[in-house]
Amino acid sequence: MDFVKRVATPGSKDFVPEPERIATFDNDGTLWAEQPLYFQFAFALDRVQALAPQHPEWKEQQPFKAVLEGDLKTVFASGEHGLGDIVYLSQPSDWKVLVTTPNNSMRYVYSNFNTQPEGPVVLEVPAAVGAGVFGSMVEAWQVPLADVGPEGEDQGKGGKYLLPPPDFKGDVPASYFAVRSQTYNGYALLRAISQSSSEADVAKAIALVKQVRLYPLSKAANPPPTRFVDVFGVVFDGIVRYDESFYASLA
Repeated sequence: MDFVKRVATPGSKDFVPEPERIATFDNDGTLWAEQPLYFQFAFALDRVQALAPQHPEWKEQQPFKAVLEGDLKTVFASGEHGLGDIVYLSQPSDWKVLVTTPNNSMRYVYSNFNTQPEGPVVLEVPAAVGAGVFGSMVEAWQVPLADVGPEGEDQGKGGKYLLPPPDFKGDVPASYFAVRSQTYNGYALLRAISQSSSEADVAKAIALVKQVRLYPLSKAANPPPTRFVDVFGVVFDGIVRYDESFYASLA
């Protein structure tokens, strides 16, 4: 605020005339809220509510039941059938992905993790064979934690990344890449890379995506099945509103 005051006050040595002022904004944390919930997660909760009339079975099926009841504690603690799901785009995004920085050439892979309910979480990525998967993990405050894939610890050979909670005091197994975070929550945003746009190569990339796993370390001996949710064709409205409609959306 002090900076804004200095550049906007006539007579200040740092004064900048209005025609010369340029404001730039970053999506993450500025235009897209991160606290108390990620914008994407808030959108997902809203979509469950909107689509619930078409899915009466959700009233008894977790984590949908908890979302419909406003029980976020159960949603966050829903384990492999909640934050452990892998969301991906089977095709590059189209007009239905409404964001300020669109990319219509990439197939994204997304998943949240939460180390509070069951302790350390494992993100298992496959070796880049016939296609590639790479990306990053970040914590709740958008602090980068680690890269995954050719530029990561696994160097494209695949491996298991271990995400312990901030207060974790145990030992990290030697076969894991330890990723320390200062928050319990975070997410992984990966990209599926096909060798070409042919149907065969795209199929290989999607098959590689479906080898990604996210599960509690406590269940590493028998990991629960991972649910993969293809969100291509689903409307995602991430455009920030600057008029009264913003306040209407909060009602």
